[in-house]
Amino acid sequence: MFLAGSANCGLDLGDGPLVGASCSSPSAWVAKIGADGAHLWSRRIEGSIASQAVSLGVDSLGNAFVAGSFTGTLHADGAALGAEDGAVQWFVVRLGRNGNISW
Repeated sequence: MFLAGSANCGLDLGDGPLVGASCSSPSAWVAKIGADGAHLWSRRIEGSIASQAVSLGVDSLGNAFVAGSFTGTLHADGAALGAEDGAVQWFVVRLGRNGNISW
């Protein structure tokens, strides 16, 4: 089972906190939970100002696709996208079965 959402602070599904240092704006996250309810992996998809997960899909190979919005610069596995102009921008990321962002 996959879950995605946004939280301001304090969210930990079992692999450490999924939100940034600031509790004043949301950070998007995605997680995979096993059939037994055990936490398998979780990742943060963070905007320098804010990010929100809006939609989640999973393909037949077990890749998760998360779409959402961000302001500032989006930080996803070392890639930085966007601009610090404060405009709301949109993203789609694909996470492999192991939770690594592949695009």
